[in-house]
Amino acid sequence: MVDSDLVFEGTCGSSRPNASELLPVVARKLFCFADRMDGFSIARFEAGPNDDPLILLDNLAHWPRNNFSPFLNREDYLRFEAMMESNNRTMDAGEAKYKIIHFRSGDFIEVNLGQVARQPIPVQPLGADHYLLCAQHYSDEGKNNENGIVVDRGGNVVERFRIGTAVEAMKTTKNGNVWTCYSDEGVFSDDPISKKIVACFDRHGKHLYPDEYNGVFDYWCNNINVESDDSVWFSPTMTGLVQVENFAVKTISAEQQAEIGAFAIYGERALWAPFQQGLMSVAPFVVSNLQTSENKFFQAVDDDGQVIKHEYYAACGSRLYFVANHDVYVIDLKDVQI
Repeated sequence: MVDSDLVFEGTCGSSRPNASELLPVVARKLFCFADRMDGFSIARFEAGPNDDPLILLDNLAHWPRNNFSPFLNREDYLRFEAMMESNNRTMDAGEAKYKIIHFRSGDFIEVNLGQVARQPIPVQPLGADHYLLCAQHYSDEGKNNENGIVVDRGGNVVERFRIGTAVEAMKTTKNGNVWTCYSDEGVFSDDPISKKIVACFDRHGKHLYPDEYNGVFDYWCNNINVESDDSVWFSPTMTGLVQVENFAVKTISAEQQAEIGAFAIYGERALWAPFQQGLMSVAPFVVSNLQTSENKFFQAVDDDGQVIKHEYYAACGSRLYFVANHDVYVIDLKDVQI
C-alpha cells in the first residue's frame, strides 16, 4: 500500500496539512453541463487558448477517479481488466462515440463524433471552427500513421497529420500552433518526434520546434500551459518549470516541489491542481513560488464559503479550471492572495 503522507512530502516538500489548515480560495462557477451528457461519460477535460473549457465525452467505461489504482488488489485488477476488454470490443466494432462540449464566449458548441480513432486523448480548438484530437498511438486508421485528427463542427474529419506517439499533453495557441509533450513511452521510443520530449507544429502539422533534443526538458514532461501565442510553459518530471518564448528557452524556475498535474502561471507563481486523487483525504491546490519553491496550500470554496468537491483539471495562463459534479469552476491565480 502506498503511504500517502510520504507521497505528499515527496511531491510538495512538506508534511501534509490538515483540512483546517488549508487557506480558502474562492472559485467562480462558469456553467453546468449536466443536461448535455446524453448518457456519455467524461473522458477528458481541457482548456483552450481563449480561456474556453472543453469536455470530451465518450460511451466507454472509465475507472472511478476516487480509486487511485486498480493494481493494489486482485479484485480491482480483475474489474479493471474486464472494463478494458469491454472497451476494446466496442472500439474493435467501430462503435466508440465521442462528443465535444465547448464553452466559448458564454455559449455552448457541441460536436458529435463517431470513432475517428481508437481512444483519442487530448482535444483542443484549432481556430474558430475546427478541433484537433490526438490518438495516443499511431494506427492504420490514418494515412501514414497520421494521429492528429482535425474535425469541423459537424464532426467531419477534414485533415490528418502526424503528431508524435504517446502524447502526454497537447495545447493549441490562438494563432493555431500546436504544442505537445510526450510520456516516457514516446521519449524512449524510436519515434523521431516524441524522442525530443516536446514539439510544436503549425495548424497543418508542419514541425516547427525543436530541431534537436534539449536536455533542459528532463526525461519527459507532464503538462503544458499556453500563456500566450509566444510563451509556453512545460512541467518536466524532475526539475523546475521551463518557459519557451519565441521558440527559445527563456526561463527555468527553481525546482518545483509541488504537484505534477495541470498548473496555472502568473508572474513568479504557479497554481497546481490536486494530482493524487483518491490517495489522500486532503487534496489541496498548491501555490508555488517559482523563485524559492515555497508552497502555500489552499482549498476551493464557493461564494458562500462552502468547500467544493472537485475533479478533472485544466489550465490556461493564470486560470485553473475544474469540474465539480457537472459544474465547471475557475480559479484565477491573479486573484489568489497570499
